[in-house]
Amino acid sequence: MSMDLVGQLLKGLAGGAASGRPAGQAGASGEVIQSIFDMLSGGAQGGQAASRASGGGLADLIRGFDKEGLGELVSSWIGTGENKPVSPEQVGRGLGQARVQEAAKRSGLPMESLLPILAAALPVVIDALTPKGQVPDQPSLQQSLQALRSRLG
Repeated sequence: MSMDLVGQLLKGLAGGAASGRPAGQAGASGEVIQSIFDMLSGGAQGGQAASRASGGGLADLIRGFDKEGLGELVSSWIGTGENKPVSPEQVGRGLGQARVQEAAKRSGLPMESLLPILAAALPVVIDALTPKGQVPDQPSLQQSLQALRSRLG
């Protein structure tokens, strides 16, 4: 999937998730996407040690899903085949309470609105960051995240 297509998809998720909600919610959904980028870069709730590890925040996130018995979901997003869907409840478990609370605080969205956006966006973002079917090293991950951020404005 090209970075341009991913950018368009994520913009659609950020805007579409806000349909039927007050005007400020589209920006809040964009903040959810930015929170995902921060999680994957080893930023918010990622810690310095995790960000220095191979894959940084992405590796830490993978461990969180593995610990909850959801490793096969993340493996499908990383691999080159079809992405397996994830439920909002599974995303909450895999990310852990601290990451989800940080994303909720940043976006201003309640959990019942936040988790479906995370469930829709996380597989897309991880798939885009792992085009060769493997977790990239930290410099490559940061470069890909920066490219996605710039596509989203």
